[in-house]
Amino acid sequence: MSIVPVKGKWKVHVRKIDGATRTIEIDQDATVRKLYSAVRHDLKLNWNFREAIQLLNGQNALAKNDIKMNAAGLYNGITLNVVAQSGPYSWDLFVKLPGQSSASTVTIYESQTCEELYQSVMRLQGSTRPLNIKDPIGDGIPNGKTTLVDVLYDGALLTSEYLSKWSLMVLHQSGKSQSLTVEVSPNCFVREVFQEVRKKVSAGEELRLITGTKELNNYMDRRITDSEVGLSHGSCIVVVMRQRGGSDPRVQLLQSCPTKDVVGVSTPTLRACPFCGALVQHTDACKHMNCPACSREFCFICLRKREGGWQCGSYNTKCTAAPRQTYLPG
Repeated sequence: MSIVPVKGKWKVHVRKIDGATRTIEIDQDATVRKLYSAVRHDLKLNWNFREAIQLLNGQNALAKNDIKMNAAGLYNGITLNVVAQSGPYSWDLFVKLPGQSSASTVTIYESQTCEELYQSVMRLQGSTRPLNIKDPIGDGIPNGKTTLVDVLYDGALLTSEYLSKWSLMVLHQSGKSQSLTVEVSPNCFVREVFQEVRKKVSAGEELRLITGTKELNNYMDRRITDSEVGLSHGSCIVVVMRQRGGSDPRVQLLQSCPTKDVVGVSTPTLRACPFCGALVQHTDACKHMNCPACSREFCFICLRKREGGWQCGSYNTKCTAAPRQTYLPG
């Protein structure tokens, strides 16, 4: 068979034990470790294959290391066999801490969350000072319940920086759905968040702020990092004006918010969690969301709940957009 690769690319054929074969395109200068990551990523998308794997070149096991593929005896068009290994699959992630030129290694399981990655990095730096961790292309990694395998890969090089200010997304209704950002100190009190919001939103003393299913008016003298408040960098806050009668202004936000492309599907930028009704705004990355209020997962496009598995394909597969919501679930 004639192999005509893209310039600088190799085609590697991967054969599973049942005989099914996938073709993976990878940089010819990639390491064997990177090849393992590419194979796992492809298997996850197509076979929902989450166990640890071993690649075999003939009968010889291919060691997962940083040797380039050609130095490990591989070549363009080669066919490898993949077998499953029992037990959880661990990753080595490399993190540059603030002020350090070399990277430190964090060993973590792929099934763990971004929140747990943040906790591991903060233990590594020996401080509770808030951090923002960035992926290999410079995008911020959300400090939440998203599973690592959905946003990263084994061997990724990450950078981190200290946060002197937290950015909070504020949604409000003023003729149409609008969003703005306020910046506050990570150690400030909730009442200081109200002060910053009032500077940008025309509202009197009847202003209410809601995050998830919590009304922040009940926590004025608590710090925003208090576990009962639960705010963090990037949290979304909804402004609700006290009014008599009429529809819930949060529903008005759901009805009037703009749309955006999410994995190629035109979708409202704001959704209510189908489990608890908390408002969630899509900022970037995939369609699979983790509710910051109840920590349960759903698809931002079709609003299907994750109950035992995803019913609408992988994180970047197109599905049919659910219509705008007309009530708050939960």
